[in-house]
Amino acid sequence: MASPKTPGRSARTLTVNLGVRYDLQLTPAPIKNNTNFAPLSTQYSSTIKNVANRVQPRIGFSWEPYTGTVVRGGYGLFSGLNQGSTYYAMRVENGVVQVNYNYTGCTAPSNAPTTCTSTPTAGLTFPNVPFQPTGPSLSGALFPSGGTAPAISGPSNLGTQSFHGLDPNFVPPLAHEAELSIEQALPGHISFSVGYVGSRATRLPVFLDANLIGQTPHGVRSYNILDKSGNVVNQLTVPVYLVSDRRDARLQSYNTGFSAANSWYNSMAVTVRRPFQNGLELLMNYTWAKATDTDQVQGAFGTFYGGNAVLDPNNLRGENGQSDIDLRNRFVLSFVYQPQLFSDNKWARTIVDGFIFSGTEIASAGQPIVASMSGTVFNGAGSSSSNPTNIGAGGNIYGSAMSSSSGAATTGRPPQIGRNSQVGPGFNNVDFHIARDLRIHENIRMQFSGEAFNLLNHKIATNVASTYSTYTPTNSTTCKGSAPAGSVLQGCISPFTGSGTTAFGAVTGTNNTLYGPRQLQVSAKLFF
Repeated sequence: MASPKTPGRSARTLTVNLGVRYDLQLTPAPIKNNTNFAPLSTQYSSTIKNVANRVQPRIGFSWEPYTGTVVRGGYGLFSGLNQGSTYYAMRVENGVVQVNYNYTGCTAPSNAPTTCTSTPTAGLTFPNVPFQPTGPSLSGALFPSGGTAPAISGPSNLGTQSFHGLDPNFVPPLAHEAELSIEQALPGHISFSVGYVGSRATRLPVFLDANLIGQTPHGVRSYNILDKSGNVVNQLTVPVYLVSDRRDARLQSYNTGFSAANSWYNSMAVTVRRPFQNGLELLMNYTWAKATDTDQVQGAFGTFYGGNAVLDPNNLRGENGQSDIDLRNRFVLSFVYQPQLFSDNKWARTIVDGFIFSGTEIASAGQPIVASMSGTVFNGAGSSSSNPTNIGAGGNIYGSAMSSSSGAATTGRPPQIGRNSQVGPGFNNVDFHIARDLRIHENIRMQFSGEAFNLLNHKIATNVASTYSTYTPTNSTTCKGSAPAGSVLQGCISPFTGSGTTAFGAVTGTNNTLYGPRQLQVSAKLFF
């Protein structure tokens, strides 16, 4: 639509686009459910929710209030996709079709295998197995000449089972995305734009121990935070989950997907553009951004049932911190230059003006280091006369963190710092290209070119050491002290003492397919 022109002002123009998208997801129900640990296992192995309510409106507009000034904006609701491997894990690795056994060879009850501290009376040695696997009989198994035939041998109790499930309300994620920008034409055919880009994602997948969901921790334990010299600088006293706090005491953990994580992204983008004119083209971009979430995992590490180890599965907000892919500052400059200095001089034009120079410079801040802690805070055992403080229900400081791959207890992240609060090194990379055409005949020409990648040969870190702290159980030498009334000193957390490439933040990798040491390349092409 347009309004009448007024003196000194061009016609105002407004363009609006409206749209809507509808997605329908129908997923076959699991063929076989896990009823071995009912009702818990049945709850998370019986249902895959079909999604039929994904109506996603979108709106965009462009408004030119003055000549040379354009305002653009838009909003949309977008539905994502969960990886097929996530559904596969729940349908197949559900403890019935397939099951993982965390087998230690211990003769203790299977729900607390790590209480066995003595040498098992019936050990398991290669190539024997603890139980009859599915498939052909072991009696027909092939083995090398002179080798030992495999047999079923070992303790009669199986190791702790580990399998995967999905919450009955598990659905694909949703993202609200919005942007607003203003672009202004400047003298010299230069344009300048500044804008906001934001995203708010909900129902993101996160994998938690369903055996603790909805439960209240009834234990209390304290941890001394030490400095490099072994001095106590702080003491954490926190509630911890006991074995008795689990919904099903027969299981240590139940690795289950929930649509519970959220993410926020806010950014400002500035662009200066000079289109090709008089032999020069420039494009400059600067982005300031901040991305936070409650335990979202980037795709490369989120396949099947990936996830960061949370401190408390009932408090995802406690995991709110910088996203794994958070990148605060990024500057990109690219140019193309073809000299046009000697248009009136044939020889000078041939020698100088026949070249084309181009290049790109990228300067980027670093991304967060997903910090980890060595040593196992809890090992899944109950208290005993020999170790009265060992009361954890498996995993990290609250007794809830589990490995996303095995489902077994894991230490997870250091509890004394915020999640992803440590930032890794940034980088600066310059690529340069030069080309020259030589005309051989009217329709035949030869093009020579040279390229330099990482021209300044900057060291660009692609991986860094991520072990931030070391956990030490309470003992009489390196970790000792008292705890508040009603609590027990469970252990000490000290800085990791690695050196060289093992020290926290030390660069452990500098090469990949995109960024590496300086590379030079020359080539020639014949056009006819």
